Amino acid sequence: MLGKIEIYHWSWMYIVTQADLLVSKDDIEDEDQRFILTEMIRFLTHQSTGVKSFDRMPKSWTDVVQKIVRRGAARSPARQGAQLRPR
Repeated sequence: MLGKIEIYHWSWMYIVTQADLLVSKDDIEDEDQRFILTEMIRFLTHQSTGVKSFDRMPKSWTDVVQKIVRRGAARSPARQGAQLRPR
């Protein structure tokens, strides 16, 4: 079953950005959902959560990704067009 499940890694900042785009473009019709998403953005952008942007992944991340790819649990980085190596 490992080969049938795609695994994605989204940073917290990516999630915040996507949520912010949804709220700013008025793509959410339900006011309760808009409120919850706005509160999530407020929470994730608060200094105390520790969510922040960064410019590089730790060196150990490459090993983790390669193990996942070898087990067949994710598509290879080349096929995804993603850069998964630390800078």
